[in-house]
Formats: sequence, structure tokens, C-alpha cells
Amino acid sequence: MSITPKDQAIALIRRSDKILCLSQAHARADGIAAVLAFQALGQKLGKEIVAVLPRGVSHNLQFLPGHENIENELGEPGDFVISLSTEKSHVERVKYTIEENSVDILITPKDGSFNPSDVTFRHNVAHFDLILIFDCPTLESLGPVFNDHTELFASAPTLNISANPGTADYAKVNLIDPTKSSTCEILFDCLQHDTEFQKQIDANIATSLLTGMIASTGSFLRPNTTASSLEAAALLQNIGAEQSDIIEHLFKQKSFNTLKVWGKVFASLELDPVHKIAWTYITQNDLTQLDANANDVENITAEILRYTEDIDLAVLVIEHPTQTLAQLRTKNRNLDWKPFTESHKAVNVESGINIIYAEPSAAKVTDGLVKDLVQWQKDRLQISPDTPITKLKASIPSTTTPKLPIEGLEKKPSVHATPPAEFPFSVPGTKTRAKEVEVVEPTMPPGTQAAEVIVDIHEKGIPDWLKKSFPKN
Repeated sequence: MSITPKDQAIALIRRSDKILCLSQAHARADGIAAVLAFQALGQKLGKEIVAVLPRGVSHNLQFLPGHENIENELGEPGDFVISLSTEKSHVERVKYTIEENSVDILITPKDGSFNPSDVTFRHNVAHFDLILIFDCPTLESLGPVFNDHTELFASAPTLNISANPGTADYAKVNLIDPTKSSTCEILFDCLQHDTEFQKQIDANIATSLLTGMIASTGSFLRPNTTASSLEAAALLQNIGAEQSDIIEHLFKQKSFNTLKVWGKVFASLELDPVHKIAWTYITQNDLTQLDANANDVENITAEILRYTEDIDLAVLVIEHPTQTLAQLRTKNRNLDWKPFTESHKAVNVESGINIIYAEPSAAKVTDGLVKDLVQWQKDRLQISPDTPITKLKASIPSTTTPKLPIEGLEKKPSVHATPPAEFPFSVPGTKTRAKEVEVVEPTMPPGTQAAEVIVDIHEKGIPDWLKKSFPKN
């Protein structure tokens, strides 16, 4: 019988006492929740867990237990190493003296001489039995944790767990399953297959796992929702996962900074209904003026896509001090990004791709990216090459409620514009989901004859014959 990646993953975890838990530098809710869930599980199993997320835990996930134990960088508990290159000259002898405020090292060459450029410095990071990486497409996506400690990844076994189909097989064991809704669902499925692990899953761990699943599926409304994800969610709730708390923090509670950023992003949102693209960007200057940072840009791309119908692609460009991140998302699970990613060096993520530009200008990146996407959509959707880019602004609907008094009625109905149920603005060229309006039957005087007439006042206004029936005051 062959050993599956799941079996290998369980075996690696079981025999490891000191584990480093990581996710990508720009970690998503799914990866963060998986790190927190495993951190709690490992501690219950008596293992030493070191969890590192360069940007920390985002504000909306700080209700999850253990977030205060997350490190922003890999600690340096090991020795400080001074390395001297011997490519140009060999060492004859080494001596050192310890002074009151310094250590002097004397290195005598056999021949030639040494230069300052031959010397490098590093910290010798402590040993780990296992490096466990969640929701990370490549090792480079780990950012400084990998770039500053490459020797660590060469010496320790690695386990890669991800639901992203674009994740590379960079680890010793790669547990990648695109049929699952999220990395948290894969982790839960893995833990369910080991009796000892399964017994340790308590309400806190279950809440973290369910948080990752709900975040990745948009509360089970996105196409990546499957029967297995719904079954896993039910099991986690039976264990004690607090679904109401998760919904409250993920979708209802937003920090003031996040709301300010959302307002800025949506105010500049543009759409091309012909090429089916929606795009917007935010600059470092915007973030500074709003007293916010990139952490406050929480899942906006997915929300744009969720509420703009007849749009294939949603684009959000986020300006960082030294680079620019472009997030591209789609509703089409079967969209083949390969022709576009090959020319743009993109990284596959759930429901889309990310592209990092060395150019620290969101405006320039957005302009060039939209032009490339329009051309790509022309080829993909067979749109005429002569069709120009159409730029439409999102508009805020009227929420006024004009009162129309009618004599003889004990209850006075009102005619009003019904706003969309799910989004604070209407999009040109798209459908609007409207709430059903409760109709109150007026009480008519005895013997009164009446006829019911429905008038769309937004399309043509109130007709003259109806105005005449109103009191002039």
C-alpha cells in the first residue's frame, strides 16, 4: 500500500518536537487561521511551536486565541557567525582576544591578504525538527523569513499544506488539494485521520479552523464551497466553533481605518462592462492621509468581485514603500491564467493571481495592467480589436424617501428607492439585488372604490394625473 502525502504529513508532525509555523508574507485569513489552529494544537501535544507572520495577525482576526503569541520575525536565539571567504587566500592561523567592550579576531593568511568584502555576518538560527508552511505558493512568498534564513530551509524538513492549485511542490512533503475549500479544511481533514490529533481539537482550535474556511468561501457563498466543506463546517460547529463570532468579526466588524480605506478604494472604482473588468488602487499617500496601512486593506478585491455582476475580473493595486502589489481575482474557477501569468511573472492564489512590481507607483502599475488585461480579454472573449476601453464610475444611489400623503387614508404609504441589499453603490450595466418591500394595505373609508396602480417613479417620474390627486400643500 502506497503512503499518501496525508500519511507523510501526519508522520512528520508526530515525530517533530520543535516546529516552525509559517504562512506567506502577505498572509491571508486562511493561512493565519491555520497557523493559529496548529499553534494551539501543538502546544496541547507538548510540542514547542514557533509561529512567525511578518505582518502579524490582521485586526479582524485578533479575536482568535493565541494571536498574541505570533512573532513578526524569526527570533535569533543561535550564535552570531562571522564568515570569512577563503576563495582568494587560505588561513594560516586564527587568534582572538576579549577586551572590555569588544572581541578582536586576528586571522593570518597563508598567502595574499583578506579584504573587508570577504567577511559576512549572520545569526545561526536554532534548529527545528519541522518547518510547517500554510497557504504559501512558493518559498519566496515567505518574504524575509526565507530570504534571511535560507540555510534553515536547507537543513530542516518542510511540510507544505495548501488548497491553492498554483502552489509549487517546494517542500519535502506537499499536501496540496485544490478540491478543498481552504488550507484550514485540509488541515482539519489531516487531523481527523489521526486519533491522538483528533482528540486534541477543542472549541478554540475548531473556531480558528472554521474561520479560515468561512473567510475563503465568503461564508460558503463562493464557488469553492463543496459538500465536504459544509460537512467539515458542521463537524467543527459540533466541537464548539463559534460561527456567530466568526461572522461578526469577518464581515460585520471593521476597524475604523479599514472602513476609511474601503471608502477610498470604492470611491475610485472604475468599471469596463464591455471587457468585464473592475479596477481600483490605493497609494501610500492615501494610506498616510487615512492614518492606515496595508493591513487595513482587508479582502477588498474579493468584495468588489462579489458585488459586481457581469464582471469577470476585479483588480486592486496596493502601493507599498518599495514595490506595488496587484491583486487580480475572478469568479470563474475554470479561468486559465497561464497565458497571462507567463508574461507577468504572477503567483497563483485562491480565485486569482498576485503580481509584485518593483515600480512603487500604484497609478502607473494600474494603467499598464488594465491595458494588458483589456487586450487579454479581447483575445479571450473574442471582442473586436477596435473596441475602446470603457471607464464607468460606480455611483451612490439615492436613499431619500419622498412622502406622498393621500387624503382619506388612515395609514399613509410612502414611495421610496429601495437600495441594494448587499452593496453601498449601484454599478452601471449590472443588475441590482433589491430587498422585498413590505406592502401595507391602507384602510379605505366604507363604500370607497379603489384601483391599485404601480408606477415606476424612478424611470419617468410621477405622472401628471397622479399629481392632481395630491393636495397642493
